[in-house]
Amino acid sequence: MNDAIKRVMKYSYLIGAVIAGIFLLRKEVSWASGFMVGIIWCVLNFIFTVRLFEVALLRKEAKRISMSLVIKFPVLYLIGFFILVSKAFPVMSILTGVGLALLVIGVVNIWPKRA
Repeated sequence: MNDAIKRVMKYSYLIGAVIAGIFLLRKEVSWASGFMVGIIWCVLNFIFTVRLFEVALLRKEAKRISMSLVIKFPVLYLIGFFILVSKAFPVMSILTGVGLALLVIGVVNIWPKRA
């Protein structure tokens, strides 16, 4: 697995677990769960996007690109759609989790390269 992916996973899940723990201390279980679901979904989306770029740009293993495309677009996005439609979690908690994961992706991968 790519070093950038490992760092994004580590920091996203660590920060997310701390914030979800704070939600749990406040007895907001649905917010904590939705927050973690948003983080997990966004990190999975990032992993498949990076893999697609690696395969497309480095022209490695054509079978991997078709498998990644099948998993990323129909499966991952349908799961995200059903998570939102089910209303099991507050939408703002999911969006907050996605936003945190995107912030971690930016800080971990983009910010060090600009310095």
